[in-house]
Amino acid sequence: MQWWDETPVAQTNFQFVPAQHSSGRTFASKNKTVWSGWVIEYKDKKLYFAGDTAYETELFTMLKQKIGHINLAALPIGAYTPRDYMRFEHMKPEEAVQAHIDLMPDASIAIHCGTFHLGDETSNLIGIDTKNAIAERKINNFKLLDNRPNDRNFRIANTIISDNIHDNLSAVIDLMIIF
Repeated sequence: MQWWDETPVAQTNFQFVPAQHSSGRTFASKNKTVWSGWVIEYKDKKLYFAGDTAYETELFTMLKQKIGHINLAALPIGAYTPRDYMRFEHMKPEEAVQAHIDLMPDASIAIHCGTFHLGDETSNLIGIDTKNAIAERKINNFKLLDNRPNDRNFRIANTIISDNIHDNLSAVIDLMIIF
């Protein structure tokens, strides 16, 4: 697939959208393929899953123009230090908040946080930095979910998703927006 290609599956449409990240698993395959996120549209709900991306003003401006209204944006935060190296691959919390502002979704959730320890920041610092960035910009519809299994919101979302993602995608988006 190439950026902006779409694939319908039953009543759900999947659109392959640009992301700012390098690709390749070997030196010979460096940047031979595109990196992407997804827009998943089901009925009247639109989920933007950014995947793994750095922040670029032009990227998020273009995404907003081409995608239109977004109900829920899943924005990655993590592996953002050392900044000189990671800035081309990953967003720091302030950039994820700016992406949220650029996209103007009904709500956003932070993803990628503490999934793998790839940067110099700790999982604890990611949470602190993200909460500070959200508070500094006075954003009330961007949430940092606790991804531990004992977190109530995580358990509810995980149950809905694991039961049957296709039948429950609209409910998942509604549920995530109320967080």
